[in-house]
Amino acid sequence: MTQAGNGTGFVDLVTAHGVLELSCILVAGAAGLSLGWSIVDPGLRTRRAALQREGKQALLLVLGTAPWLVVAGIVEGNRANLAESGLGAVIGTGVGLGLVFWGLVLWRGRLRRSPSTSPADTP
Repeated sequence: MTQAGNGTGFVDLVTAHGVLELSCILVAGAAGLSLGWSIVDPGLRTRRAALQREGKQALLLVLGTAPWLVVAGIVEGNRANLAESGLGAVIGTGVGLGLVFWGLVLWRGRLRRSPSTSPADTP
């Protein structure tokens, strides 16, 4: 895009909502991988019990992430208004939303897991 002379337009078009949207996709992928891993390595549980437990965790991840996709959609829908403020506002919005999202993910993730227990060994 940059070599074709469209780098600024691409950043303007994608950055404001793309950082948050791609982050949500990454979390959804991690939820799916955790489901698959519970079948591959169930730990001390049966595969069924491990899958049920990880299924509940994955559902919570997806339900917690879904509202952020709505936020990304609102930002994308109002991109033209944001673009009038300049490229700095677009980049600031994208990076700011990404920082808030990942800060929340890290904060909530620490509350859910204690460092002394392994996820496979926890009942």
